Amino acid sequence: MQAGGIEKVKKMKKVKFISIALFLIMILSINSFAEKPTSPEGNNYLDKINPDVQVQDNGWLKIFDEFKEIKTPEEYWRDKTISDETHRESLIKSESARVVIHRTLNVKIQFLKPCIATKLKKSDPFQIFDIGSPDWIDIFVPKFRCDYRFKVFVTFFSSDGIESETKSTYPLALWTDSLLNKRKTEMFPGEKKWVSFYPIPSNATSWYVWLSK
Repeated sequence: MQAGGIEKVKKMKKVKFISIALFLIMILSINSFAEKPTSPEGNNYLDKINPDVQVQDNGWLKIFDEFKEIKTPEEYWRDKTISDETHRESLIKSESARVVIHRTLNVKIQFLKPCIATKLKKSDPFQIFDIGSPDWIDIFVPKFRCDYRFKVFVTFFSSDGIESETKSTYPLALWTDSLLNKRKTEMFPGEKKWVSFYPIPSNATSWYVWLSK
C-alpha cells in the first residue's frame, strides 16, 4: 500500500475511534441524567435527599401525586371566607400593586392503613389562639395523627440547590357538610385525599415530598 493510502486509513481509524468515544460519552451522560429525576422547575434535588429514610411509601401512607397551584391576589382572596368585603378588596388591591403571587403545593396521598382523625387538647384552657393559625387548627380541626408515619413532609430548594425550608403536617379531616359541621374523620386503606402546603417559599424552585420511614 502506498504511503498516501496508509495515511488515509490511519485518519479513517482515528475518526472512527473519536466517533465511538463521543457516542459512549453521550450514552453515559444520558444515563447519568436519567438517574437523577428533577423537579417540575428542572433542578436536581435527589443529591440532598436520603432515600433510606425519606420515602414515598412507608407502609402507612403513599405519595400518589402532586401539583403546584398559582393564583393571583384576586383569585386567592375571592376563595377565602372573609366577612368584611372592604378588607377583602383592600387585600386584593394592596397585593396586586405589589405583584404578589400565591403559590400552593397540593399533594395527593393514599392511606395504606386505617386512621381516625383527632383533635389536640388545650394544655391551658384559657389560652386564646388566632383563628386559622397552626395552633388553632390543631385544637379545633381533627387531623389524622394515629402514628408519626401519617405526617407528610416537603423540603424546598432554591435554584442553587440550597435547602430553603422543610414543612410538615398531618392530613386534615375535610368537610363533608360544613353547614352541619360534619367532617370525614375516618380513612380506610386505599382511600386518597389532598394535603396542601402554603405558601411555597418565594425562593423555592424545586421540592421533594416525602414520608418518614
